[in-house]
Amino acid sequence: MANGLFTNTELIDSLIIDLNALPKELINGQYIQFCTLVSQMGQKLVSLKKGVPADIESKNKIIEDLKEQLRNCGIEVVTIPVSDLKKDGANDGSN
Repeated sequence: MANGLFTNTELIDSLIIDLNALPKELINGQYIQFCTLVSQMGQKLVSLKKGVPADIESKNKIIEDLKEQLRNCGIEVVTIPVSDLKKDGANDGSN
C-alpha cells in the first residue's frame, strides 16, 4: 500500500482526478490552487514510487510462503524462469 492511506491503484486514480482538475484551476485564475495541486501530485508520486517496491516485495514473500506450504504438503514445486515464458505468459513446453 502506498503511504498506508491508499492502495497504489487508488493513488493513481487520485492523480488522474488531480490532472483533470488542473486546467480548471488555471482557467478560473486559481494559480495558487493550481500550484498546490501540482505539489500534492508530486507528493503522491513519491508515495507511489516507494509503495510499488514494497508491494512487489510483499508479493514475493507471499509466493515463497505458498511454495513452502505446498512443499510441506508433499507437492513438488517447479520454478520456471521468466525468460522461459512466452510473451503471453504461456509456455507450450517446447523448450
